[in-house]
Amino acid sequence: MRAWSDTFTLIAPDTPGYGASDPLPEKENGALFDLSDFADALLTFADTLGLDRFGLYGHHTGAMIAAECARLYPDRLTITVANGYLVVTKEEREEILENYFSDYTPETDGRHLAHVWQRIRDQFLYFPWSVHTEAARAVMRDKFAVPAPEVLQEDVLDLLRTGSHEADGYGAAFRCDGIEILRGITGKCVVTAQVQDLLYEHLDRLPSDLPDAVTVQKYGDLDILNDAAKTLLLDHTEGDTPPVTATGTIAGRAWTSYAETKTGQLYMRRNHAGSGLPVVMIHNLGSSCQRWQPVMTTLMGKRPFIAFDLPGHGETGNAWGDGPITLDACAQAVDEALQYLGIESAHVFAYGGGGLVALKLIERTSLHISSLTAVDFWLFDNADKEKLNGRFAPTLTPQTCGQHMAEAWYMIRDSELFWPWFETNPENAIEQPPEVKPARLHSRVVDLLKASPAYHHVTQDALSFDCETVLKQVEIPATFGPRSGSPYTARCVRAASLTPNGKTITLSNDSSRRAAALIALIKD
Repeated sequence: MRAWSDTFTLIAPDTPGYGASDPLPEKENGALFDLSDFADALLTFADTLGLDRFGLYGHHTGAMIAAECARLYPDRLTITVANGYLVVTKEEREEILENYFSDYTPETDGRHLAHVWQRIRDQFLYFPWSVHTEAARAVMRDKFAVPAPEVLQEDVLDLLRTGSHEADGYGAAFRCDGIEILRGITGKCVVTAQVQDLLYEHLDRLPSDLPDAVTVQKYGDLDILNDAAKTLLLDHTEGDTPPVTATGTIAGRAWTSYAETKTGQLYMRRNHAGSGLPVVMIHNLGSSCQRWQPVMTTLMGKRPFIAFDLPGHGETGNAWGDGPITLDACAQAVDEALQYLGIESAHVFAYGGGGLVALKLIERTSLHISSLTAVDFWLFDNADKEKLNGRFAPTLTPQTCGQHMAEAWYMIRDSELFWPWFETNPENAIEQPPEVKPARLHSRVVDLLKASPAYHHVTQDALSFDCETVLKQVEIPATFGPRSGSPYTARCVRAASLTPNGKTITLSNDSSRRAAALIALIKD
């Protein structure tokens, strides 16, 4: 996309069920998805954006979906380039469908994370990754080295994003008859691969009697292939670039999109239905806006809301920019995003270390913040800061064998049992009931891994923040709400005593009841 951005308008959707896209609706009677379901979704996507005709370029599973689009919707495509096309025998298909998809159900001891790491690592060693035979190894031996842990980490996170939907698109691609799809294509389609592609040899499996519209082309490396694909797509453009239609919300659903800031983009979930001032939600450091789901569900249709992923966190990731992630940087990003959205006044909800970001936002913004509500607020004294420095938020640098995944798991798990999480003594035990169900822990671990290493840097910055001085200058109504039995109870009481219009409220450990109590605090 960087290489072609001066030539084309480029739109790269996440396939349904992958990345940040919602999965396809379940089919009746639990029927499996086929490629036509994904082709239909892609055309619905194009219709929503107001795209009548366009060039289509797909890779691997995307190549199969692109070819199916070319078969079903020839009038909509100027040309299709299918890069890396799967052609399997009946026996290979049966082997893949039987073993390719693993069970990554979260386990109490976090062993499923080691399994995910091994699965991603093995896909650079074997094809299919699940078949550990000499033949499967031979396909990959001369093509790929095992990438650096940081690269593996990105692929691991992509797999973790899919949850239970990994088999939806992959399974559809493996079940289809790729040759029969090509036989049905009437518009211009180029099927291709470069020599380092694990599917390069699959082009030799294609028959010689394909339709005249379908061309098969091999290339010596990826750069040559992409240059050729660019030329093909450019040769088949039609007129000027059409305007892209702005999309809107789906009724009863939080709308996922990005807000522009001067430094980059900030991912957000929002809904503008309802009345009253909007609620801006700032998640805990090392977390994501998804943690606000119970509050978003309760607010839906009643009051507008916006929940951001902070810089370096969640689906914002590195989209915001390359600078250091600090409390100031996070507050700046939220401030600029709110101005981009045209928000003039709002209430602010914040969780944990997100409360410090909220203080920075109140300090810097020209917008009117009507109230602050901070759950389990981080107010650390000097003794806390000395204890937590360098230990509370480890870097979680990706390791060759995935050891950092286990570290993240036990960090999150023990944080439900002890404060601080790394001091596992009886005197550090937490009174509140722990949330240690594996699925719940897994979701938080994925958030933490997405936020690494930003979490380490912004937490270190938080430990140097003079919070008490800033609290004394906050004149708006501020409520500090520890959860029942929370280790942050005394800290919230102290924060409220320092704030001119501060108060405390003890919140339920039940997420639905807690959401209702938070919303009841809003007065406007």
